[in-house]
Amino acid sequence: MKTKINKIRNIKLPTRTFSFKEVLIISVITIGLGLFAGATITHLSMRHNSLSRYQTMQLDNNLRDFITVYNALVNNYYRELDRNTLISSALKGMLGDIDDPYTVYMDQVDTSDFSRRLNGRFTGVGMEIVRDQEGNVIVLRPFDSGPAYKAGIRTGDIIVKVDDSNLEDKSLTDVANMIQGPIDTFVNITIKREGKEQSFRIKRATINIRSVTSHIIEEEGSKIGYININIFSSLTTTQFNEELKSLQREGIDSLIIDVRSNRGGYLNSVHEILDNFLTRQDVLYQIETSRRTTKRFGSAEKRSDLPIVVLVNDTTASAAEILAAALKESYGAKLVGTKTLGKGTVQQPLNLSSGAMVKFTTQNWLTPKGKSLNESGITPDYLVTLNERFYREPTPANDNQLQKAIELLK
Repeated sequence: MKTKINKIRNIKLPTRTFSFKEVLIISVITIGLGLFAGATITHLSMRHNSLSRYQTMQLDNNLRDFITVYNALVNNYYRELDRNTLISSALKGMLGDIDDPYTVYMDQVDTSDFSRRLNGRFTGVGMEIVRDQEGNVIVLRPFDSGPAYKAGIRTGDIIVKVDDSNLEDKSLTDVANMIQGPIDTFVNITIKREGKEQSFRIKRATINIRSVTSHIIEEEGSKIGYININIFSSLTTTQFNEELKSLQREGIDSLIIDVRSNRGGYLNSVHEILDNFLTRQDVLYQIETSRRTTKRFGSAEKRSDLPIVVLVNDTTASAAEILAAALKESYGAKLVGTKTLGKGTVQQPLNLSSGAMVKFTTQNWLTPKGKSLNESGITPDYLVTLNERFYREPTPANDNQLQKAIELLK
């Protein structure tokens, strides 16, 4: 997905650069539910037929009390109770009491959407939406060749109705849930464009997420490569390597890596991307557990010599922060934008037999120099707040963060 751009200020480009306080980027067919690093764990498998079977296990008294109450309720309560609801409520309560926003319970629907998103494909109409300053639900970008794009949905369209439901009191997550659905089913979306309403009947399909896009910016004789990464999915490393090699074949002089509003994903994807630039002598990041701190190193035979600027904002988080910190501290890249979110913990997933999932924090990650960024974030070398005009007209000319990066590299 590479195009040449000669006069970048006159051409509109899709972007994902939005402030957390003013807009929340959300994929219509997914629910963004926090960040994680993949891992494998084992868990206790418990039977539920009777208390006597549990008594053969090594259970502490508190867990015995829980099982006693659970069995008493389901066997003796005067109304029939939903056992799944009791268990999920207990898990939510237990995890909520930890006071860690990244240690969470996810039900079957959320787990399925979460997994599809990180696997790089999902079912839906293929577009991203945001909420503008007036509260309107705006189409940020219909995915190329996706059902929404083929039906005629365009960037900037205001969504006013989904099927027969108005959206005045709906959150972005509500709107996403209304639009998503099973493959080969239809959804009616009413939009407003240039003051006129139009309705589209769109068939849902399987969408392959393009998590990496690129193009070349030619500015005053310089060829600047631009790569945007919107999530670190299982497909991201392959896509990034393809785009980087394509840009290098075109003879780029420098590189902009845009991870604004990238909320993270697979840690190993970040590691593999950094291997393009950093050697076995370079620290990528550090992992801190209750027992020890371990350094992770690059693997390149030779360090890259491309000048790099990384674009970040206040929803750049987790794995995206690891990438930015590594390029800043170990490579010498410059960071442009606003302070990042500050999510410096690693989560471990636990898949439950019900199809639900629990994610809980097991590690801290540190920058190459050993700095913890949890709750503090990364302060860019050049603090640049995104121009208000960009929200009304998302063009490269109005993207002053991008223009600052170009200024540093041209």
